[in-house]
Amino acid sequence: SWTPDMLPDGTKRYKMGAVTYSYERADGGAFLDGSVTVEETRNSTLTTTARTNFLNGVNTFDNEFDDLMSRNLKIATRHNGARFHDSFQYGGMIDASYKSVDNISSDLSATFSTEQAEVTREALENMYSSASSPLLESVINRSVTRSDSRTREWEISFAPDYRYKTRQGDYFFAGMWVNYKNTSEEIWKDYNINFGSNPIAAERRRQYFDNTPNHSFKIRGFAEYVMRIGDGRLAFNYEYQYSLRDKDSYMYALERLEDMGVFGSLPSGYTDTFDPANSYATRQFEHRHTFNPRYTWYHEYGTASALTLSIAPKLRLIRRHLNYLRDGREYPVTDNSFVTAIGNFGAYTEYAWGNKSNDERKKKYQNRLTAEYRLNPTSPEMTRMVSLEDTADPMNIIVGNPDLRNAYEHREKVEWIYTHPARPLRNTLSLTATQTVDAIVSGYTYDTSTGVRRTKSYNVDGNKMFMGTETFDLQFGRRQQFALTSTTSGTITDYADMIGVNMSEPTKSTVRSDYLSEKLRLGWQIGRQNIELKGEVMLRHTTSTRDDFSPINARHFNYGVLGRFNLPHGFGINADFTCYTRRGYGSRELDTTDAILNVGMSFTPRKSRWVFMVDGFDLLHQLSNVHYAVSASGRTVSYTNALPRYVLFTVQYRLNIQPKKK
Repeated sequence: SWTPDMLPDGTKRYKMGAVTYSYERADGGAFLDGSVTVEETRNSTLTTTARTNFLNGVNTFDNEFDDLMSRNLKIATRHNGARFHDSFQYGGMIDASYKSVDNISSDLSATFSTEQAEVTREALENMYSSASSPLLESVINRSVTRSDSRTREWEISFAPDYRYKTRQGDYFFAGMWVNYKNTSEEIWKDYNINFGSNPIAAERRRQYFDNTPNHSFKIRGFAEYVMRIGDGRLAFNYEYQYSLRDKDSYMYALERLEDMGVFGSLPSGYTDTFDPANSYATRQFEHRHTFNPRYTWYHEYGTASALTLSIAPKLRLIRRHLNYLRDGREYPVTDNSFVTAIGNFGAYTEYAWGNKSNDERKKKYQNRLTAEYRLNPTSPEMTRMVSLEDTADPMNIIVGNPDLRNAYEHREKVEWIYTHPARPLRNTLSLTATQTVDAIVSGYTYDTSTGVRRTKSYNVDGNKMFMGTETFDLQFGRRQQFALTSTTSGTITDYADMIGVNMSEPTKSTVRSDYLSEKLRLGWQIGRQNIELKGEVMLRHTTSTRDDFSPINARHFNYGVLGRFNLPHGFGINADFTCYTRRGYGSRELDTTDAILNVGMSFTPRKSRWVFMVDGFDLLHQLSNVHYAVSASGRTVSYTNALPRYVLFTVQYRLNIQPKKK
């Protein structure tokens, strides 16, 4: 089931050690389990990105080279237990963790007025040292940045719960959850920015951020009562949540010193460079009351059909307040809202018919038809609603929008499942549609002369998706040795965004992408051997409301064979050969055919608990880690270093210890 999309970015060194325990009383009246885990990960990621910015009337083109080295250390412990009685039970969970993250990153990027072919890192580095560089004819800006960070975080949570069952069969649940998190963070940033063909940097900045204190406290309590009413169940649920967060960020503009010192070390007198305009102190709290009644009704009509109805609306009252202090001025933001949601359980109805047997153990309905509706609200982050500008990043200025509203996503789904009463045949047809009202998007105004973005959050309509999927499974043959699976799907997606050019007010731009795909798999089981043919075709058509948008008509073809063979004397072989083909993107880096061969071998000595395995991935060394994305704001193609071809050796020893019988 492995595909190139599962290839991780970068190269990784990973270490993990853990201790787990589990205890259960012989009578099943109590249990306790837990674990302590230590993990360390070191990543090295190199990413090359080519991006086309869709603008009204003119496009610009970004070329970017990113290097990131990170070290993550995590120590976590979790413990869970419960005590059971005839009519009630109680228990709880406690967990704690400590994280340490160190990042070293650098970025070299440039924006051009015309598309550049095969731009290299060296060409961008030496662009201003060579007056004959052809890149100077269309360059808008070049940016050389470095950003290092050091983060330490610890967190603890505690969650007791209680359950009680009445003699009438009703249930009562109650519980709470308490969480505290404390984070300390230091960030170093260095900017060198040139505009146009001028070799003298227009912006030379070095910044130090001290993001301390940064801690949060959350407490949530709930109570629920579930009762039987005829063929249905009615549940009343109330939940209260309180959260408090204090976060400060203090920036020091070190470029104001005559001697900035060495990057990553604080020079003497750095406190004199404190920048109040780009520093802030916040204190945010939230009260959330949620009433969630649920009703589910189920009724059987003889042995031929059954009907299920369920609805679970959420009525939520939210009061949020943010005290935001910046540059000696306070910006209070208060948001009181009453939102309605139909999520989690949703609102659905299911009708099943075609019952084959009256035997309760074998009761199967040939047909199931389900209709479901969900409504999910999303509240904007309060910091996006502060009416001010953040100019810490000279190329990306952040502007607040106090007029942001809640977004609502409507989701409808209809599904039909057919199961043949006598043959191993199953067919599933599902139709899903989503529409988002007042979607929260990050729009921007783009300065074509400098490449500077002024980013602002907006509410916009027009984000919607419709998807249909049909899956067919069949086993056939005298011994049911053949298996056929077919999956047909189609998707229509509209993405909306807000884009403006040269100080003009942003206007809505929409990109539509249509997908149609077909997957086929045919397997043949021969005793203990298995061979399978597979194929997939995907057609993509992308258009936009913009006049200067070039439609995309792309095609993906994947086809291959895989086998699993058990050989004599304990040997086994797994093999997977697949060709991944892309066409229609108009780029030689994307319009490729990659032939991927993965082979694994295993050996289990006779009457032994040992298993020896070796697996080889991408033995033909054909795989490249390419990512492609298109939205209303632009088209992005990125390449990331990876370790596609490797060999993995594994040794297992199977151990089974059982207590002696008394």
